[in-house]
Amino acid sequence: MSQIRRFIQIFCLALACASVASLTATAAISDEANKWEAAVTEEIWLEHFCRVTFFSHIVERETKNGKIVMVKVHCEDKRSFDAIRQDTYSPFTFSECTPREKTSC
Repeated sequence: MSQIRRFIQIFCLALACASVASLTATAAISDEANKWEAAVTEEIWLEHFCRVTFFSHIVERETKNGKIVMVKVHCEDKRSFDAIRQDTYSPFTFSECTPREKTSC
């Protein structure tokens, strides 16, 4: 009976440790996303006077030069832009996707 009790205690401890590790990893990923979201929001406002309503088509890739981020930015005034950052420390480049500018994006 004591072996079963000990096994249950070890199992619960392992489960708790896995939960803490998962929460820590999720928080780190969330912080990373918040950094590029804040950067693209500020940069697109300064360059195109776009107030961001939401992001879509988000692609993030790790490379030897840092993280590449590609995202479609949707503005309050119904414009949309493709935003690309080639590495972690570069500014974003923007390409407008609204119908008046392009037929496809």
